[in-house]
Amino acid sequence: MFNKKSANGNNYLLIVIFILIICGYCCYSSAHTTIKEGLVNSTNIENDILIGVGADYKLYTYAGTTWIPIRQPLGLTKQNLLAITLGPDGKLYALSTNFHIMVNEGGGWVQPNQPTDTQWIAIATENNQLVGIGTDWKIYVYNIAGTPSCKSGGCAGTVVPLPPLGGAGTGPVISVLNYDKTDFGVQKDHKLYKWINDKWNLYDKAPGPGGDGGLINICEYNGAMWGVGTDQKLYVYTGIPGKWDAAPGSSKVKLLSIYAMSHDNYVKFGLL
Repeated sequence: MFNKKSANGNNYLLIVIFILIICGYCCYSSAHTTIKEGLVNSTNIENDILIGVGADYKLYTYAGTTWIPIRQPLGLTKQNLLAITLGPDGKLYALSTNFHIMVNEGGGWVQPNQPTDTQWIAIATENNQLVGIGTDWKIYVYNIAGTPSCKSGGCAGTVVPLPPLGGAGTGPVISVLNYDKTDFGVQKDHKLYKWINDKWNLYDKAPGPGGDGGLINICEYNGAMWGVGTDQKLYVYTGIPGKWDAAPGSSKVKLLSIYAMSHDNYVKFGLL
């Protein structure tokens, strides 16, 4: 029925094509590591996981093109939050909707000792210190036992103003970040400032994210500065003042704050 020589030739060609496909797949697999939540890990550029706190006060994981709700562990996800950060002691801290600091203990959020009359609008970990921004828009240090600001346990749970440099005040800010060895802050006017010569100097003079230009929160994610605009969408800073690019999937979830942590810590705290 068939020409035997032709059939053998076709079989040989198919085998060659199959081998080429397998080789191509193996080369592709070795160059692209399988990673969780859609992160890129092949070039060692992206290895952090970006977590967002939504306008519903719940936690989300950024998957590159969308936000995925974090549903586990229940002890961490049932609390209404405004922000999270990894403290200098390796514990996970959060700012709750009662404007007090919470810490992850025993799989749930616990309110550690702190002045009852102190309320926060933001928290962050900068220069190996847990810092918070008070309702007066100034920066304070929350002392944690065993950290440089509180080597003896007696000062744990106390709050002290971050010493202003050169006599200038640390406010009025709503978000702060040490990025590329430089302190940046978002002020009440929602614009980006840079700490130069012991004071805040307007850095981002052109309109930024959020329509006519505004930020509410900033963090470092995979070597770049990212921010939440006044429109509660996610943006990445291009390095050019005023030039913020909207991140893919940023329209799906309205955000209050963002924080990047390593994949190891993400797994350590059982966030799913």
